[in-house]
Amino acid sequence: MKPIEFGTRLAKRRAKLGESQEALARRAGVVANTWSRWERGDVKPTLDNLPGIAKALGITVSELMED
Repeated sequence: MKPIEFGTRLAKRRAKLGESQEALARRAGVVANTWSRWERGDVKPTLDNLPGIAKALGITVSELMED
């Protein structure tokens, strides 16, 4: 089975929280366009972005990276 792409996982976690891309992007310290590009898989976040993403989602970096 193909592993779930990071962007898909990000979108699913956001939907589970019922949050907008804008709100989570703000909490992660990035612009909404960046969050949107991550979810679409256009770009991948840098390692420096991972703690902010995890914090915005209310999870750990380890949980963020789990498949």
